[in-house]
Amino acid sequence: MNTGQFIREMRRERGLPMRELAELSGLHLNTVGRCERGRNISLANFEKLVAVLGYEIELMELTSKN
Repeated sequence: MNTGQFIREMRRERGLPMRELAELSGLHLNTVGRCERGRNISLANFEKLVAVLGYEIELMELTSKN
C-alpha cells in the first residue's frame, strides 16, 4: 500500500468526504486528490493529512556504522 492508498483507505473508513479532509487539514481539495492518486506529496502535507485521520509520523533515525 502506498501513501495515497493509505490516506484514501483511512479517510473512507472514517466516512470522511475528501472535501472535509481538505478543510480540516488546511489543504486544497486538489492537493488531497493528488495525494490519494499517488502523486508526489510533501512530508509536511502528508503529516497534516494523517494528523486529521488520527495518526502521527515517526521518522527513523539513520546513523552511519562507521
